[in-house]
Amino acid sequence: MWSKDYKVTDAELRELYIAMDRHDGLFYLAAAAGFVADHKAQGDRLDFGRLFQAYGARFPFLVGGSEEDPFEYRQVDLAQERLGKLGPQIERLPGGHLTTNEQPGALAALIAKFERGLTKEQERAG
Repeated sequence: MWSKDYKVTDAELRELYIAMDRHDGLFYLAAAAGFVADHKAQGDRLDFGRLFQAYGARFPFLVGGSEEDPFEYRQVDLAQERLGKLGPQIERLPGGHLTTNEQPGALAALIAKFERGLTKEQERAG
């Protein structure tokens, strides 16, 4: 589940397995195999557009996705297409499906940039 360019080490796989095995995590991982059916059944509740419309005026949104995610790549494009003009900040990070593990520095920099933008907005408003 990493990007094609990222070379996973045996140590990283062991670390991931150990983390997933804690507190019956592998059991829950297997049980979660039905998440697609659940997402379809709960589609209205999980609709980001509805969440943004309901809460967008209360607090800022940062939508992030990875450049090489083979599973969720369309979600960021759809958010940009449907909501981009309404105000959420939409960004892409390098890496694949687990980009937070592959590129933690890029994620931290994105969050820091987002926070700096909020601070500047508060200073202009205040």
